[in-house]
Amino acid sequence: APVIRNLLKQHDKDGHHKVLICEAEGSPKPAVSWNINGTLVDEKSFDNGTITHKIAVVPSANLSVTCTVSNSFGIDTRVINVSSHPSEDDDKTKLVVGVVVGLLVAALVIAVAYWIYMKKSKQGSWKTGEKENGSSEEEKKLEEKVEENSQKADV
Repeated sequence: APVIRNLLKQHDKDGHHKVLICEAEGSPKPAVSWNINGTLVDEKSFDNGTITHKIAVVPSANLSVTCTVSNSFGIDTRVINVSSHPSEDDDKTKLVVGVVVGLLVAALVIAVAYWIYMKKSKQGSWKTGEKENGSSEEEKKLEEKVEENSQKADV
């Protein structure tokens, strides 16, 4: 029985046509038909039980195109969507990839910024129980202030 192996869509060199390629296998040689009017048969080859059938279309609207292959042992059908805009499919793919990559980069930047913030905020907040070493002048000034404060508290 015939089996469709690939149903592909490519842009033609001029950019106005879309080339649809239906690749199928079967023996005896299957017949290939399409469900769309205004098509031009570009190439049909049959080699070692594989048939490749190409058509060129100029869609005026978004279409669903069906490739059907059949022989005396059976039938197989596949559908492919064709847009009327020349690069709409590529633009949508690029947009989705761009959004996903942008979100990942933004999440990474936020994570790094948060990590740096947490690292800096933890510095100096550790209590070791050790007395800080300062100059003898600083220690004398601190002791004088402590004495003044205790004298004021006594009054």
